[in-house]
Amino acid sequence: TGERVFELPRGFDGLTEGSPRIVDGRLLVGVVRDGDAMRLEASDLATGQLRWLTPLPRPVGRRADFVTRQLLELGGKLVLLDATGSLRTFDAAEGTLEVETSVTGGASPASSRAIALLEDRVVVLARDPGNRSVLTAFDRRTGKALWRSSESFRAISQAVLLSDGRTLVAVMTPQPSRGGVQASGLEYQIVVVDPADGTTALISAPGLGSWLPSAEIVDGTLIVAGVRRFSVYR
Repeated sequence: TGERVFELPRGFDGLTEGSPRIVDGRLLVGVVRDGDAMRLEASDLATGQLRWLTPLPRPVGRRADFVTRQLLELGGKLVLLDATGSLRTFDAAEGTLEVETSVTGGASPASSRAIALLEDRVVVLARDPGNRSVLTAFDRRTGKALWRSSESFRAISQAVLLSDGRTLVAVMTPQPSRGGVQASGLEYQIVVVDPADGTTALISAPGLGSWLPSAEIVDGTLIVAGVRRFSVYR
């Protein structure tokens, strides 16, 4: 009917990807910035009533206000990773902080969607100082690096990491060179990753268009819808 059910009198942090998000079809969860204070909070999706809130420590330093974050959810757990490497796991039902650690060497995703959460690990397509991007997996509980892919990728403009719990796939597009021409003969690179050890298989995928496509994994099948081509991979 389009009838407004509720309206929250606050906004969510614009530097947190994945916030707000719907959890278990019942909760609206997100990171809220209120002046210098920050918190993770959940509201009932049916009524807007606040269910819980958990204060978050504010990063320190000259650029503290510009630290980006990723909010992920899987199996009743909320995981918050920020660019400084801070990694926190919360219970989604109660908001209780369960684990607080830091990932080895910090984590700066190549783009806002270049991160995936599996049951026991977080996988990031991270950019290094040499403008190369490498897939790295971190233990969700300890922050320890579990593996780092042998392949690295130069000048990635946008990327998305997808997972169905068994398969991990990175879909990437290179940065354009001067004049808007793609910097690589391949408009996209698709990388299939073994989540256990980081072993990769590369798939050439020319002709998908000039923007990062929509992509989804369904029953072990990768579906990629680009500007000029629709492709299915098994």
